[in-house]
This record gives sequence, C-alpha cells and structure tokens, in this order.
Amino acid sequence: MATVATRADALRLTLAGTEVTYLKAVGTVSGVKIDQVAGRCGPGTACLRSRGSGGQQLSFKAPGSAQWGMDVNAAGGGSYLLEDGEDVGKWLRVTVYVDYLREGDESRVLLQDGYNNGIGHDDVTYSEAESGDVADYTVTVKNESDRTVSKIKVWLDAAVSGLEISDDDVT
Repeated sequence: MATVATRADALRLTLAGTEVTYLKAVGTVSGVKIDQVAGRCGPGTACLRSRGSGGQQLSFKAPGSAQWGMDVNAAGGGSYLLEDGEDVGKWLRVTVYVDYLREGDESRVLLQDGYNNGIGHDDVTYSEAESGDVADYTVTVKNESDRTVSKIKVWLDAAVSGLEISDDDVT
C-alpha cells in the first residue's frame, strides 16, 4: 500500500504557499477527490476505479498504461496515494470519503495541463517586459516525508537570465 508523502509524492513544490499543480483532473469515482496528479502522467485519459466490499479498494491507471496499479485499501478514509501499474512515478494523491464510495465504480479521468492554476502572481505583459519589468517567483521544494531524499536534479534553462537556486532558503 502506498501512503501519502512516502513515495514519489514526497517532494512538494509550493509557490506563494500554494502547492503547484502539474495537471488538472476532470472526472473521478464517487467518494474520491483528486488533490494532485504527478506531472509524469502527462496529459491524456487515465482511469480510476473502486472495487471490493463497499468500493474501498482503489486503483489507478495512468494515460497510455496497460496495467492497473495495486489496490489501495481506503477503508479509513482520508488521504491516499494511488500509483500506476507500470510506473510508480505516475500517481494520484486523493482524499477519500468512505460513506460515498461505490463498489464497482470506474471512471475515465481527463488529465489536462494545469495552466492558469490560480497561484497568486501577476503575468508580465509584453509592454511591461519591454520596459524592464521583472516578476519574481519563489518556488519552494520541501520533503514532506520522514525519509531522506537524495540525488535531486533541477534543470534551469540556460537561455533564461535571472534564474537562481538556493539550498538554504537564503542565498
């Protein structure tokens, strides 16, 4: 069973205190709210299902995958991580409301790029950029698990000036 913040979802990115969403999910099964979709899933159509007694066994299949992930027992309600059957780096973080689960419920879930996701910063218009206006964004990467995360790679576009990385929240 995959629990929240112990696997591929342990690193969280926030901007202005709000978690960065990679993809928007449209569709779900009864009793399940999708909170986060791994960017690795990419846009496309995924599947989500609830099986077993009371529909408490949940599983996920990412776009393009041929295999369902392992069933996760969501009998206690709350937050769970549902991983794809072929690539555990493709996952959904969900909140489960047990009273509303239905046995045998299966749904396609449309995953779309998460543009304009409501994170509170201003877009710089062409005229503002031409006049030298600059927008600063601080993205914070935090390990939400109790395990050590190592070998993290971050890529910066060399063609974009002014990008900086700090590993101590100061420099």
